[in-house]
Amino acid sequence: MTPDLPSSTSIAARRTLVGESFRPATVRITDGRISGIGRFDAQADTVVDEAHVLIPGLVDLAGAGTAEGTARAAAGGVTTIATTSESPAAQREAASGETSVDVARRVAVSPATLGDIAALLDAGAIGLSCELAVDGGDADALDAAGLERALTEVAAHDSALAVTLRGQDEAAGVSLVAEAARRAGARAHVVAVATPEGIDAVRRAKLGGAPVTADVAAGDQLSDPAWDGLLDGAIDAIAGGLDASILATTWAAAQSRGLELEQFLPLVAARPAVALRLARGEIERGAPAHLAVFAPDEGSVVASYLRGARVFSLAEGVTAHAGREILAGDDEGELDGVVALGTGTLPAPGA
Repeated sequence: MTPDLPSSTSIAARRTLVGESFRPATVRITDGRISGIGRFDAQADTVVDEAHVLIPGLVDLAGAGTAEGTARAAAGGVTTIATTSESPAAQREAASGETSVDVARRVAVSPATLGDIAALLDAGAIGLSCELAVDGGDADALDAAGLERALTEVAAHDSALAVTLRGQDEAAGVSLVAEAARRAGARAHVVAVATPEGIDAVRRAKLGGAPVTADVAAGDQLSDPAWDGLLDGAIDAIAGGLDASILATTWAAAQSRGLELEQFLPLVAARPAVALRLARGEIERGAPAHLAVFAPDEGSVVASYLRGARVFSLAEGVTAHAGREILAGDDEGELDGVVALGTGTLPAPGA
């Protein structure tokens, strides 16, 4: 079911994450966007229980763009995911289905499609993704020369390339991506960095000015080096199928390391949104009203909202399909400081 978006509504909570801290607030929503943030109003249309908090909708850099996958994402408080399709045609076909959250689709690049990169980007991909054969010998993955070629095209289109490393030496792979991105002047994102050496390589690349971002996989197995990288900014985000169960275990792991909720949430909301160049993951005036109600003590999401419409409740499950496809170069607008989003446009961060 696709809901009618409320023309005007309000949600109040005694603990609302605004910026970097919680405070009592009422979020006012007009035509799907946050039109104001004011003092707590006990007469708001929706008043969040005292035991719960109002937070921005989460952003997952590695979600599943199917109806089932987006339903699981909504149950985990996720309101925007990035996923990968094999072609622009697959993007459009997937976009025609019902989704519970917004979906930003990258298109996969392989050695066989290197010559088609410009067409892939012109057809509306918000970015590209590839596998990189760090040690060579993988016919389906790019080699160093293919990576360089892909990043050169990405730079020419002001897009980004998400890279999954294949091989034994993760640190060498990170360094290869960073140096190629630096030479091309292109943005690259390293997916699911797993080793201490890989995390250190990302840290060195950033300190050297390379235009790279990186994520680590969500769950309760995050290592101490991964948490260190997240806290010092070497790693940008936690990603990967943030459903209700994975969110709960990841939050529990964060608590065991002494993180407060306001330290944890940017790792799964604002920072992955920045990596995608989407104005998501924060409660701020003008942003889409993508929100979630979270029960910190239980580690569970109570409700999720897209553009002010409730799409998930813990009591009822998924209640609506309000997700939209996020594409560059859509009929509604070009990705030029602006992200095309269904029937409207969304300024990129800083625009």
